[in-house]
Amino acid sequence: MKIKLFVLRVFRFFFDTGTHSGLSLERGIATARRCSPTCSLLRFVLSLSAMLYRLSALLCCCLLVGCGEPQLYDVWAVVTLNGEPLAEAEVMLLPVREGGVSAFGVTDAEGMVVFKAGERVGGFSGTYIVTVSKTTEERRLTNNEIRALAEAGIRYRPSMVELVPERYTCREMSDLRVRIGYWRSRDWVFDLRAE
Repeated sequence: MKIKLFVLRVFRFFFDTGTHSGLSLERGIATARRCSPTCSLLRFVLSLSAMLYRLSALLCCCLLVGCGEPQLYDVWAVVTLNGEPLAEAEVMLLPVREGGVSAFGVTDAEGMVVFKAGERVGGFSGTYIVTVSKTTEERRLTNNEIRALAEAGIRYRPSMVELVPERYTCREMSDLRVRIGYWRSRDWVFDLRAE
């Protein structure tokens, strides 16, 4: 009779609507403890299921905390060349680790740049290599010269000149590094020096 009552209670424990509460779990274990010594295997299974229930709840909580998008931080910088603001320069933050997301921006007239990661303003946490580039035409042709070339069937391709020293334009050569993160600075001054 006791075993039938115990099996009925265990069945209710697992299939009843209130089975997922900790109280029902505790009641099932208490019932198993009141049973005869022959139920020790069942007591072990119930205590194991209680432990697995709690562990799975803890794991779900941990996963929910870790889910979501990575933190995007507002980051900006001022770029100067020999102490003067560098306008219209392209500045890139290239992630050191693989799989990171780079950030990009163009300086304004005062040399200030606000970075964007894709279409979103800001940068993700991590360590970045900074590259700066600004190009201009070597010799700007007049409209009449461009028209004369077009009439002669020559396609005009302006030759571009890099205004920033090479060591800042290339990922492999740049010694500029920044870290983005919660406790890190998110505004920098990059004072580039020409050789």
